Amino acid sequence: MNASALYYSMKLKVHNFTIYNVNNERQCHNYWWNECEGELDASVFVSILLSHLETYCINIDQEEKKNIILFSDGCGYQNRNSILSNALLNFSVQHNVVIEQKFLIKGHTQMPCDSVHSSIERKLKNKDIHLPSDYVRITKEARTTPCPYQATLLYHTFFNDYKINQTYKSIRPGKGKGDPEVRDIRALKYDPVTQMIYYKLNFKDTFYLPLTLPRNKYFELIEHYPKLYAKQIPLTLSKWTDLQKLKHVLPVDTDAFYDSLPHADTLKQRKHQGI
Repeated sequence: MNASALYYSMKLKVHNFTIYNVNNERQCHNYWWNECEGELDASVFVSILLSHLETYCINIDQEEKKNIILFSDGCGYQNRNSILSNALLNFSVQHNVVIEQKFLIKGHTQMPCDSVHSSIERKLKNKDIHLPSDYVRITKEARTTPCPYQATLLYHTFFNDYKINQTYKSIRPGKGKGDPEVRDIRALKYDPVTQMIYYKLNFKDTFYLPLTLPRNKYFELIEHYPKLYAKQIPLTLSKWTDLQKLKHVLPVDTDAFYDSLPHADTLKQRKHQGI
């Protein structure tokens, strides 16, 4: 096949979400999934985060649980939104643990996750990636001391829908023009005793202020969330066709994976707008 034609062929997107535990011997877990298994949806990131917290940060034998502190950037759909905040409040009450969420200032801070991504990128250099599972293997090889990075390949059945039954419809501190917006929040606190969310607009503030609850709204514990996806997400027919062409330069034992990817049966038609 023509090399330039292959270069411009559409590729399968693979996403990564990294969680680094600074209090647990530099334990780091990388979660990978391809675009047929999950989108870049708030519920996708919430599913990963809550599963990780339950597995690595909750000690059921501890009488007095330690606070959980989360540091992240201010990415809206991933780290700073009402879907995540309602889910963290529910998790806080469910496990009787205080959770603090702190948003680092863009351009002024660096997180351990940044160095993790750099290590993985260096290991990926000049490597052949034939399948999403190759990212898992290379992630584990990217660090040897004090221990290898952990890596998990996720599937659509893993993700839950956290948009249901939200106590807080918004986490914006203000309502009117000129009032603080979501992007102004520097920290959030989830209290299992009051069953409320609190916020700070400045790291130097001594106290957290309560977010306003909607009228006649109160917290209700959710024990189980429904699944986010009933099945895999289909590719467009054009992308699936491009992936079939790429099989000619891939090892033959990868064919089954690319043949099994769900896809639309017809080409997507561009909508024509009336004049």
